Amino acid sequence: NILHKFRWFVLGVVIAATTVCAVFAAQLTLPVSSEVAILPDSNPYQMHRSWSENLLSNVLAKGEGSETLIIWGLTPADTGDHLNPDSWTTLVLDESFDPRSESSQNYLIGFCDRLFETNFASKISSNYVCPMNRFDEWLKEQSKSNAPSDAYLNNCE
Repeated sequence: NILHKFRWFVLGVVIAATTVCAVFAAQLTLPVSSEVAILPDSNPYQMHRSWSENLLSNVLAKGEGSETLIIWGLTPADTGDHLNPDSWTTLVLDESFDPRSESSQNYLIGFCDRLFETNFASKISSNYVCPMNRFDEWLKEQSKSNAPSDAYLNNCE
């Protein structure tokens, strides 16, 4: 039997191959993320996946903490039927809320900056712009523009 004749040589080759595999396996680096991209970046499915990963809802879902929704101009109220779970409540507007004054507008513009200075809230990314500040930038751009948009012309003085 030829295998029995070269058994010590075969055992040495198997031990050497196992040692080489173990050395190379120990040098492998761990992946930095659990996301695997099989398709090339130019593929429409991969482009959609990359785009959807950057959506605010996905960023918040992957991160720690919770999502907060802040609404001005409403009064907390439960106007639904308490004995009927299918009955919905209606929104109750706060008649005293008036964002037209300059002090109210300054408060709204500075709200996000004050919020993110606290220790319980943080920006979701370094380039995040608060919607109120983005709206303020848009208003400034439109007011300086030679051809402002129709939305600006119809709604702003």
